[in-house]
Amino acid sequence: MTLPGILSLWNQSKEFEEIIKIIKGKLINKILLSGLKDSARSFFIAALVSKEELKKPYLIITDSQENALKVYQDLSTILNKPQNKEENIFLFPSFDVLPYEDISSDPQIIQQRINILKHLSTNDQDKKRIILIADIKAILPKLASPQKFKKTSLKLKVGDVLKRKIF
Repeated sequence: MTLPGILSLWNQSKEFEEIIKIIKGKLINKILLSGLKDSARSFFIAALVSKEELKKPYLIITDSQENALKVYQDLSTILNKPQNKEENIFLFPSFDVLPYEDISSDPQIIQQRINILKHLSTNDQDKKRIILIADIKAILPKLASPQKFKKTSLKLKVGDVLKRKIF
C-alpha cells in the first residue's frame, strides 16, 4: 500500500470525519491530540494536513525535543517534503542552555530560529501552508510578533554602510 493509500484510511474513520467537521465549522481552533503514539500520530497529522478543505497553518507542540524531531522526520517523509510545493515543514529548535546559565546558546540554533521566524514573518508572499513543529521548551521563551520582527530586522549586503544612529 502506498503512503496516499495509508492516509486515505483515515477518511474511513468516523472520529476523523467528526474532527474535520469541527475544524471546518470553526467551532474550535485548537486541538489537543492524545492517545496516538509515534508514527500513528504523524500519520494522523499528515492526513489532517493533506485535506484540501483545511488549508491552514499548523503548530504542533510536543513534550520533548526528541518527539518533535520524530514528528518532523515522519511528516517530511509522509508528505514528501523535498518535492512538496504546498507545505513548508519546520522544526523550531529549542535552546541548548537554560535561561539563566552564563553561556551562550549554539549559534547554529540561534540561526535556525531566526531563519524560521524570518520565514514566518514574510509568509504573505508565498502562500504555502506552514507546519511548525516545536517542543514546549522551544516556544516558552518570549518572541517578538511577526510585525515587530519584520520591523526590527535589517537585511545587510556586502558593501552596505550602516549609520550608528540606527542602533
